[in-house]
Amino acid sequence: MTDDATDIAEACWAFALELYQRPSASAICLKLQAEAGVDVMLLLVAIFAVTRRGLRLSSLDIEEMSAACAPWRDEIVQPLRRVRTTLKAGGSFASGEAIEALRGQIKASELAAERLENDLLARWLAVQPRGAQSASLDDIRNVIGDVVCAAQRRQSAASIDLADDVARLASLADDLI
Repeated sequence: MTDDATDIAEACWAFALELYQRPSASAICLKLQAEAGVDVMLLLVAIFAVTRRGLRLSSLDIEEMSAACAPWRDEIVQPLRRVRTTLKAGGSFASGEAIEALRGQIKASELAAERLENDLLARWLAVQPRGAQSASLDDIRNVIGDVVCAAQRRQSAASIDLADDVARLASLADDLI
């Protein structure tokens, strides 16, 4: 990774953690993931691109970002998540301290895999010219909405109304500017 991409990756990761830890942000992100198939890491990087790098991401940009991390997301992150959530759901095979310890290890691996996805997306951002304008609340809302729509298209899922969640997450991100 180039120095610029490394710097972007570190700043983006710090931003993602800061936003995700805001009250209700994680719940919104997880809802968007569960109901619309949103890649939360891609979502957080797209918000970072708008708020901290001044980029106005188009639908094509979001598709390019998704393509940049799709193999990693599909072959590493999502399988780890499936195993972790299966263990969390319980059942006769998934109970006890040893299972909880294993689930904790898988959760840590999933987080490490998401950090590497962040790095892949930072490489994409590093070759984009930095924008000159500050982001408005509408810019943030638009990019979140575009990421949600792109996720729904990838899954060929019916559009569901997530406008309130998009607006709430945009407001949380706007507070960080």
